[in-house]
Amino acid sequence: MNTTFVQLLEQEIVSTIEGLTGVAPTVELNKEENGESKLKLSPPLAKLDVTVGGQVHGQMRVTVATSIATAIGDMMLGGEGNEKEEMDAEDLDAIKEIVSNILSAFSRSLGSQKNMPKIEFEIDSVEYIDATGEVDFKAFDKLFIYHLAIHHSHDVISFAITHELAPLIGETVNVP
Repeated sequence: MNTTFVQLLEQEIVSTIEGLTGVAPTVELNKEENGESKLKLSPPLAKLDVTVGGQVHGQMRVTVATSIATAIGDMMLGGEGNEKEEMDAEDLDAIKEIVSNILSAFSRSLGSQKNMPKIEFEIDSVEYIDATGEVDFKAFDKLFIYHLAIHHSHDVISFAITHELAPLIGETVNVP
C-alpha cells in the first residue's frame, strides 16, 4: 500500500482541525479494512458522500462520530468542545465545513506529490445517522478508520473509497 495517501490524510486532518479550533488533535490510523470485511461502524454519526474528480474519478464516504463532530463544531464557535448525543442541521453544516476543509487541504497535498494524481472532492450529501440507523460500506473497497482525540473527546473518523480510487493507495482492485 502507498502510505503517502494515509500519511497525508492524517496530516491534513490534524492541521485543518487545528486551524479551525486552535487545538491540534491527535490522529492515528486505527484500522484499515478491505471491502470484503464489510465492517459496520456504530451510529450515531454524520455520513458524507463525496464525489472524487480530476485525474482519478470515484466515490468516497466519510463518517464522523457524533461525539467528536459536535465537540469540534463547538470548539469552532469558541466553546469548550462540548459533545452532543444527536446532531441538528447546524451541526451537520459544521461537519460539512470541517470535512470540506480537510478534503481541500488533502487535495492540495496530493497534487503536490510527484507520484500522486491531481484530484478534487465535492461533497454530495451530509446526513445524520441516529443510533438506530446503519451505515453501509458495500459499494466501497477500502475503509480507513482513524482514531481522533481532541480536548476531552475521542472517537473515530473514517474514509471509505471505491475501487476506482485504488491507485491512490498503490493497489489494484479487481472490479466485480
